[in-house]
Amino acid sequence: MFRELTKRRRPHIGRTVFYLVIIVCTSSVARSQDAEQQLQQLKEQLEMTTRQLEQRISTLEQQLGKQKDAKEQKSASDQQSSAVQHDKKASIVQTPETIQRSLFEQSNEVGGKFQGQLPSEPTYDMLREADEQIAKLQERENAFEFHGYFRSGFGLNGRGGQQVAFEAPGAQAKYRLGNEADSYAELIFVNNWVNPDHDSDKAWFRSEFLIEANTSNSEDFANSSNGVGSDQFRVREAFVQAGNVFEIQPHAKFWAGERYYRRQHIDSDDFFPLDMSGYGGGVEDLDLKFGKAAAAFIGVARPDVVTQNGNMTTSHIDATVYDVKGPLGLWGVWFDYASSKGGQITSASSTGSSTVTNVPSSNGYAYGIRHQRLEWHGGY
Repeated sequence: MFRELTKRRRPHIGRTVFYLVIIVCTSSVARSQDAEQQLQQLKEQLEMTTRQLEQRISTLEQQLGKQKDAKEQKSASDQQSSAVQHDKKASIVQTPETIQRSLFEQSNEVGGKFQGQLPSEPTYDMLREADEQIAKLQERENAFEFHGYFRSGFGLNGRGGQQVAFEAPGAQAKYRLGNEADSYAELIFVNNWVNPDHDSDKAWFRSEFLIEANTSNSEDFANSSNGVGSDQFRVREAFVQAGNVFEIQPHAKFWAGERYYRRQHIDSDDFFPLDMSGYGGGVEDLDLKFGKAAAAFIGVARPDVVTQNGNMTTSHIDATVYDVKGPLGLWGVWFDYASSKGGQITSASSTGSSTVTNVPSSNGYAYGIRHQRLEWHGGY
């Protein structure tokens, strides 16, 4: 019986082994097909990625070429414009380092469009142009100066009429504050042509121009054509000045033209005990070690006195020593010599006859001493 059971089981075992072999072979074939499919997919993805990278690289190269051409055109245009404006021929020398830096900056600008905007450092030309513009602005700012003085006042008298400035009989001056019923201005324009900062290593040169203007309170209503209340303008200063010309006298100032010259003024009553203003030339602030000195030739003319020689003129030679330190402050002395050539003045009388008046030639001199106390009760 055992043998019969064994014989019956053998066919079942063989079939089982056969099925197992078929399953194993089928599984191996399936795994092999899956691996081939994955490998094929990876190859396709690699090819697609390669094509995308090549397209991106091509786009970057085209963009870089366009930007490079645009920069070269702009650089050529800027050079032509600069040559026309400044009448100069500018040459730009680029070293290999600057070329590499320029290409690197251009590459950053292209990549920035794909990877975000990246700041690029300014080029040497941009920095140089900015420095030149700043220097020009500073030079213009230091070159021009404006100074001046003005006053304007109005008042009524006790009867309701216009204010009249009070002045003592025979006086050559009057007190000022509240006693000036007009509009008056002195407008001073200064231009520093050379070395505006007055650097000690080179000379400086400047010019000064002063306009005096005044008008009465009735100017807004008066008819200017008849001369009543009309505006008045005068050129009171027009001179040039130079300094640091000689090394042995770096603070000396040379001048020539028309100017207010070393006036001594009492502000409270607007009086000038010394006023040598006029036309001429001279030098100021000569260093004497113990003080300073100035010397000048000044001439003035009298348009109301006409002789056979022309308008009567007076010539002055002025010498001053000042800023001498002494007891109780600063001291100074001045000396002036003047001469005037006379002549004959011919005037017609009401009867038709002419009258001849002889004006004699004359000369003379004047001198004075000045003491200045500084910081005296808040003034001087």
